[in-house]
Amino acid sequence: RASEGLILVTNDGELGNLLTHPRYGVEKKYLVQIAGIPTAETIESLRQGISLAEATVQAKKVTVRSQHKQSTVLEMVLDEGRNREIRRMLASLGHKVQQLKRIAVGDLTLGNLLPGHWRKLTWEEIERLRKSATVAVGDFQRRTPRTNAPKRTYGGRSRTQRESYNSEAGRRSNDQSGKRRPKRPGKASSWRKRTR
Repeated sequence: RASEGLILVTNDGELGNLLTHPRYGVEKKYLVQIAGIPTAETIESLRQGISLAEATVQAKKVTVRSQHKQSTVLEMVLDEGRNREIRRMLASLGHKVQQLKRIAVGDLTLGNLLPGHWRKLTWEEIERLRKSATVAVGDFQRRTPRTNAPKRTYGGRSRTQRESYNSEAGRRSNDQSGKRRPKRPGKASSWRKRTR
C-alpha cells in the first residue's frame, strides 16, 4: 500500500468541515518515505513553499526521521488537505514518494491501531479536535495582516467631510428643507440684490 494511516469518519458535518477545510488549518502529521537523499536546500524549499498548479503550498514542519542508502523517511506537518499534495510537492523536487502514512490529525494520534481496524472516539477526543480547529483559526488571524479596505462609516465625520459626502450623493442639508443655496459670485451674478 502506497498510502495508509489515520482516517476520521463522521456524520457530524460541522466537525468534518472544521477538520478538512483549509481555512481552519488543522495540522495533519505524516511519515513519508521518499527515494533518494534530500539536500538541506530541498528541506528548506518544502518549508518555504512549492508552487503547484493551483497554489503555493508549504509544510509547517519538516524533519528527517531516518536515512538509508537509497531512501529517506521524513516527518511532515501540513495544515491543508489538497489532492495528492505531498506527492506533488516532493515530485517537483525530484523525489518520488514510496510510502505515505498519516499518523495524527490535530492532537489525535494513530497510536497502535492496526491497519483495517477502527474504534469510536471519546467525547474528550472530539472536543480536543474542535479545539484544535479554533486554535488554528486564531493563529491564522494573528498571522494575517489587516487590509486597508475602505469601511462604510456614517458617524463621526467632520462638518467638511459630511458636506463633501452629501454633495457627492446629491443630498445637501438645505436641499432637504426646500431652500436653495444662492449662487456663488461670478461674472453674471452677485450676492447683493441690484436696485434699479
